[in-house]
Amino acid sequence: MREIETIIIGGGVAGLGCARSLSDAGNNNFLVVTKDIVGSIPESKDTNVNLGAYYIQSSYHNFLPYVDIRRRIRLHEGIWLGEEGERAVFDLRNLPHVWVYVRFMLWLRKFHRHHEELKRRTATESLRSALEKDPFLQQLYNQPGAKFVRDHHLEYWSRHFMNQVSRALGFVDVSEITGFIFCLGMLTIVYPMYEFDYQVDRLVRPFKKKILMDEVIRIKRQGDQWQVTSVSGKSFMSRNLVVATPTDTACALLKIEHERNTVARAFSAHLRGTVKANLDGDRYVFLSQRSGDLALARQDDGTFVFYSHRRDYDLSDYFDDYEVISTRAWDPAFYLGSHILDEDRGNNCYVVGGHNITFIENALISGQFAAHKILQQASLQ
Repeated sequence: MREIETIIIGGGVAGLGCARSLSDAGNNNFLVVTKDIVGSIPESKDTNVNLGAYYIQSSYHNFLPYVDIRRRIRLHEGIWLGEEGERAVFDLRNLPHVWVYVRFMLWLRKFHRHHEELKRRTATESLRSALEKDPFLQQLYNQPGAKFVRDHHLEYWSRHFMNQVSRALGFVDVSEITGFIFCLGMLTIVYPMYEFDYQVDRLVRPFKKKILMDEVIRIKRQGDQWQVTSVSGKSFMSRNLVVATPTDTACALLKIEHERNTVARAFSAHLRGTVKANLDGDRYVFLSQRSGDLALARQDDGTFVFYSHRRDYDLSDYFDDYEVISTRAWDPAFYLGSHILDEDRGNNCYVVGGHNITFIENALISGQFAAHKILQQASLQ
């Protein structure tokens, strides 16, 4: 049985972010055990098209070093197919509501300042602790999204635009999320967002030899150490344990009883084909809630990425003819809500990832938090 100071389970951005922080600090006595190293960012088969996380924001300063920026996503290049027909950003029917929109944009700048400070804090302390220091964000974290919309008089914009943006980017309606998550998603109104190529080799280069492609099936506390067993029969003992897997997997491995947040699901396809005439020419199509589908995005190479809530989606609703290149069932994709899964579980065990805040940047920072705690403990020895 091999002894290692730190075992990191999971190869998404949280697990790899933890490993990178340890490596950068000169602490190299760790091993990443994972069945894959894509996490929430899988690509299509024959091109660099993300079938999971599709965009990043310009403020993702921690994650940006590990991506190549592609085209900017401009919401005015899209069309919204709602219950009352088609809408566009530059639509005369929006004019009576412009002041509410401008006021919300200004409010989002305040939210952004608070969120940037939260990011800084959560690299070294738990989310729960960081929120307690910021009543403004703590209130939003516990406020239902629908109430936030009413309080800020955003009913018109939510009905025709923002709810569909929420569905396209987070796979859930505004009524299913908190005001905090709603505002994080709506930052795309104020700050640029981009498609991207995830350069995972750039992230793992310093510790590539410390990645074991395997799957952990059992975790057990043995004295003052953790015993980790993989599906291939390998067994390890470690002082520190970082579990950077999806919420259900982490809770099952560690036998955590935890009240779960809303589950967001999506089914995606990368395809080529001839889009129906009424959709031709639009780069992004935000689909009707009634359809059960989410969004359609035209790629630079002429192919399309399609997202739906329905496992049995019908592409003929949007294409005259088509050829599917690749598909993905993302179930679950996210957990969205106000219930906090504490990162520090005691006994040098940390649960990190998108459990509390699902955005890539925040997931990466949670991995940095675990690394900070491990390094802090090592400095005391």
